[in-house]
Amino acid sequence: MAENGEGEQLSLPEGVGEVVEMDAEAVQEALDKGDLVILDENEVDREEGDEERQEMEGEAMEEGAVEVEDMACAHFDAHEAPVYSVALGKTEKNSSIVLTGGGDDKVILWDMKDESGCKIFDEFEESVNAVSFSSDGAYFAAGSLDGVVRVYDTEKRELVGSLDGPSGDVEWMQWHPKGPVLAAGYGDATMWLWNAQKQQCMNVFSGHDDSVSVGGFTADGKSLVSGSLDASVRVWDPKTGQCTHTIMGRTFHQRSIIAMHLYPDITQQLALTGGEDAAVCVSHFGTGKIIGKLQHHKDSVTSVHFIAGQPFASSGCVDGMVVVWDLNTMKARQVFNHEVCAITKHVRQISVEVVSIIA
Repeated sequence: MAENGEGEQLSLPEGVGEVVEMDAEAVQEALDKGDLVILDENEVDREEGDEERQEMEGEAMEEGAVEVEDMACAHFDAHEAPVYSVALGKTEKNSSIVLTGGGDDKVILWDMKDESGCKIFDEFEESVNAVSFSSDGAYFAAGSLDGVVRVYDTEKRELVGSLDGPSGDVEWMQWHPKGPVLAAGYGDATMWLWNAQKQQCMNVFSGHDDSVSVGGFTADGKSLVSGSLDASVRVWDPKTGQCTHTIMGRTFHQRSIIAMHLYPDITQQLALTGGEDAAVCVSHFGTGKIIGKLQHHKDSVTSVHFIAGQPFASSGCVDGMVVVWDLNTMKARQVFNHEVCAITKHVRQISVEVVSIIA
């Protein structure tokens, strides 16, 4: 034990060996030989932190955690806040481009072949939560939380104009499959339709009792389908603005609809929806009839997807579960669990293959 100036014994910290008394000359000699190293307080803290981190990493590995290899083909890091929306497109020269909108009030257009060759558009004053390329890639649009929608020329990389609309949040946007016509759903329970090339409003659709959270054009472009936080799906005629079908009821969603996918070709007039009631519903937007209610999830269903050409669909949940459904039997065919992460966008179809994407 060491003694203080009054002869009392001092207890040493755990892990510290015998204290060796050294005069100044002995200390200098030990330093010159490299036998003694003096650490400042910060270095001690760093060493202790490294030891704790290594211990935690070791425990994680013991529990079966594995290091995930970074297989990204490109990294884009010009945003200064979270990225809320992403869209993929191609230029006239068939070069792949990426469009992003973020919480830094910016829209950024990236070239996949040149990570440093990005174009930043900073005309917005609120977070950009919706971006989309037109079907031919000639234009792209971006919408923000203050209701502003702007249209840009993809090739020239310049602003074409702004679209007049309400002041509420832009929930989603989608282009017509055959022309420069853009639809958007808003937090004020309305849906708007514009000729984006001319910046002219073509129609305003009202009828929902709450935010129009999801929506889009059918594959043939002849109808618009919208889903709402009021737990209903509505089918609209884009030309007249009239609602042709309303889908709701006790065999349908009982809480907010927050995900929707329309069948990707004209062979099936089907809508797949996911809701905060943990249900996945299949409906026929041509007749307005409910086909089935699929139940296996225990929490909000945030992503749904038809598998084109196959009698299957899939859904993702905030609890990390992905379910593949057999639409012939209306039952779960396969269940995948990803317990450490919520599923927001979970599939991309390449031919008949399905690739799981956790986001």
